[in-house]
Amino acid sequence: WLAAAYNYGIAAALGGVVMLLAGAMAAGSAVVAKWVLVGRIRAGEHPLWSSFIWRNEVVDTFIEMVSAPWFARAATGTPALVWWLRALGARIGRGTWCESYWLPEADLVSLGRNSTVNRGCVVQTHLF
Repeated sequence: WLAAAYNYGIAAALGGVVMLLAGAMAAGSAVVAKWVLVGRIRAGEHPLWSSFIWRNEVVDTFIEMVSAPWFARAATGTPALVWWLRALGARIGRGTWCESYWLPEADLVSLGRNSTVNRGCVVQTHLF
């Protein structure tokens, strides 16, 4: 759109800003979906066929199909990823190095100060 409306120079100059905004919207959509569809997650048991499980799967789909490609993979190892995970409900201490967005049921995750989560690691919080 920028190239068609203005020119390729403007599109190239603003392309990074557009991508940052797209990433922010993708990250925000998962946060909104999480709080609207599931709310705060507490430790407990739910049948696989329950509404809670399926709503939680929808949120996970937002994270994996929208936020991961547009935001989380690019933000790996940055404070932005930690801020986003905190917005999803994870408790993450200062100085934590996190190279993974895979924190299912983020409300149940607590990473202490100066901890490390390696790339691709899943901090598993559930068992079906």
